[in-house]
Amino acid sequence: MFRPTAEDRGVALDVTAEDGAPKVHCDGRLVHSALMDILSNALDACAEREYPEGETPRIDLRANLSESDSAFVVAIRDNGCGMTPEIQANVFTPFFSTKKKSGTGLGLALTARTIRLHGGEIDVESRLDEGTEFRIHLPLNGPEVEQEI
Repeated sequence: MFRPTAEDRGVALDVTAEDGAPKVHCDGRLVHSALMDILSNALDACAEREYPEGETPRIDLRANLSESDSAFVVAIRDNGCGMTPEIQANVFTPFFSTKKKSGTGLGLALTARTIRLHGGEIDVESRLDEGTEFRIHLPLNGPEVEQEI
């Protein structure tokens, strides 16, 4: 679904998904929205970077079981402009945005909230002028819900 958009913007998209992975108990629409937000940001990051000769804009999406087989891991890596440590530290903060004309600063904040509501975790690693990787860990059985008596 995202591939035509990436191709139109001159970005190579490589998707590697583990065959036969079990289903994750989650709200598919919310998780889909979270993944699309990260992919959209990756496209923007690729557009912000000037690439040296021989290097092209690229996004890699990997989806597989965690080493413990208790979670499904989705990693989205781009070779775009990357982030400074200060930006990286605030990327999940509501209303924080680096986009001057577009963006509300809510996308990644809502993405992180969605993942946490599903009992998962999201983290990010980035290097300026090298790219960024977001990793989402979603428990296979959905969130653990504590009930009050």
